[in-house]
Amino acid sequence: MALYLEKISENEQKIQKLEESIKRDTAKKKKLTEENARLTYLSLCEQYNSSGRNLLDILANEHEQAVSLKTSDTPDTKNSSADNVGSNISDIPEQDLFFGDKSDF
Repeated sequence: MALYLEKISENEQKIQKLEESIKRDTAKKKKLTEENARLTYLSLCEQYNSSGRNLLDILANEHEQAVSLKTSDTPDTKNSSADNVGSNISDIPEQDLFFGDKSDF
């Protein structure tokens, strides 16, 4: 019985040390994540030569333009040749379906 209690006590000490390490590592992770966010912001400020609200406006306008371009570049599903390849063989002239040798003519 004493052996089990001693092992339980050792495990509780290990658990306590691990919990302290987790708290310390979580704090380090939070600090690094915040620093990365700050560095990303500074990089964007430099790239767009702007900051604060002006930077947010610039990024919002670019996002709107990207969405607009994406919707205008989306092919029409009815007229897209890539979507209709092989979908209706009767649309293809018979001469295009011949796979023989030209000397057969």
